[in-house]
Amino acid sequence: MDALATGRLSPVLTPEALRLEQERQARLLAAIRAGQGPLPAGWAGHRVGLRAHQRHARATARRALAGAYPVLASWLGDPGFDDLAWWLWRRSPPANGDLGTWGGELPRALAGPAASVSADQASLARLEWAVHRAARAADPVPGWPTGLAALHATPPDALWLWPQAGLSVVPCRPQALARWQAAQSPSPEGASPLGAVDWVLVRRVGWQVAVRGLSADQARFTRRLLAGDSLGQALTAAAPADFQDWLRDALAEGWWRAVSHTAHRRFHDEDEP
Repeated sequence: MDALATGRLSPVLTPEALRLEQERQARLLAAIRAGQGPLPAGWAGHRVGLRAHQRHARATARRALAGAYPVLASWLGDPGFDDLAWWLWRRSPPANGDLGTWGGELPRALAGPAASVSADQASLARLEWAVHRAARAADPVPGWPTGLAALHATPPDALWLWPQAGLSVVPCRPQALARWQAAQSPSPEGASPLGAVDWVLVRRVGWQVAVRGLSADQARFTRRLLAGDSLGQALTAAAPADFQDWLRDALAEGWWRAVSHTAHRRFHDEDEP
């Protein structure tokens, strides 16, 4: 029986009531983040109630962040990672109900002066977020990229390569990469031996995520394409030492979903080093 038949309709907030509720929620969130200080206006309960909200937020932050950064969580240990998750939650709390989207600011935050982790741990965070994003990305488009014939018939300045969802290229320090590799068992299907590399390419392979090493010149070139450069712009600014080798691997492993005459939206963070 539906709500109309029973007469039990949920109340509809007026614009003014909605504004007041949003303000109340914002005050409560600020009080939870502050930890100390005045209680939010209109708070009818004891300060113990606010502490309960804080404990719940802290536990939720840890669970959500550990889902994206399991290797970093193991490296830091429970107390250290708990403190890190709470620090990030207070600095940048979730913006929506999907907690799987929260935590992307951690690599950048760990690179700042306020961070208390090592450079290797910050590098691991960058790698783990790339893996997390790829794991949540849409399924790869199978087969060769659409429009592939345009590579032979169109000037490179008029072509853009559209990446598969979740594809990224990130710098990765050797110890961070070794930590991540040691935690992967069994190795994801399609993963290539990494060895001593400073850059990795992260992508979806079926239901899994593959991480493979890239030389510095291939990484710079690929990142320019991900940032929105046309093929011609990327070749002019950062052509790899052997473009044919790069192209062979990119096509064989399915990095790109289309060769297009139109630019895609920016897929990569230009502020990353």
